[in-house]
Amino acid sequence: MSRLSHLLFIFSIPLLADGKKSDLDPKVLLREIARHGADSVLSRTEGEIDQKLPQTHSEWEQTEWANILRHIETGDSLWLEVAGKCFKAADHGVTCDDLAASVAQALPSAPSRVLRLISGLKKNGIAEKQANNIAENICTPSFSKHGQDAYEHGMKAQNALKKVRNKKLEPVKKRCLEWIIKDLGSAPSSSGSKSLGNK
Repeated sequence: MSRLSHLLFIFSIPLLADGKKSDLDPKVLLREIARHGADSVLSRTEGEIDQKLPQTHSEWEQTEWANILRHIETGDSLWLEVAGKCFKAADHGVTCDDLAASVAQALPSAPSRVLRLISGLKKNGIAEKQANNIAENICTPSFSKHGQDAYEHGMKAQNALKKVRNKKLEPVKKRCLEWIIKDLGSAPSSSGSKSLGNK
């Protein structure tokens, strides 16, 4: 990303009276991704974290990356599109895990949208093994939650998925349900990477 483009993007983010960044616009991020690739978003947000080195939860919550993740959790279609495109540029570590955990939070409220995101991972150029790992993490309650919270999230996600009636999404839905049910009935460490079923 050129310095000028970067500055134009930064100034396109609305600011509150106290100078803090307000809610980001997914359309702005999608335009940036279309022009410069998802790497530009991730490098900027990672750079902010490296510069600020947030030490507390409150400081972390004020970063652009945390703001993006919160929006993805809502299950909004545009924000899930942002997540889907960022997965390709994400490494196999913390960034990818952050995205998967946020998408997982959207599963109970937007099951069809999340299933479409999962089914489109390989179409976005993500290698099959990584796509399967991402899908399993999204559909494994204990990946993003702990204890009773994981159980409750898993039950809500399971109930939401069972209501999805879309033949094209059926293979992904079935696989996701299998991961959820397995995780709810066994220790988190026992789940292994498996195929999505629809190649």
